[in-house]
Amino acid sequence: MHRESGDDGGVIKTAQLKLKPNAKPRVLGGHPWVFANEVESLLPGGA
Repeated sequence: MHRESGDDGGVIKTAQLKLKPNAKPRVLGGHPWVFANEVESLLPGGA
């Protein structure tokens, strides 16, 4: 899990995902979201 400081001083938590091959080009092209059926797995957490 990656943590960043939010504008309000809070913490924003984001997960690291392994995507299915068909989703990668679209996401790398700048789309800000993925659909649930494009996620292959949730990667083990980080700090």
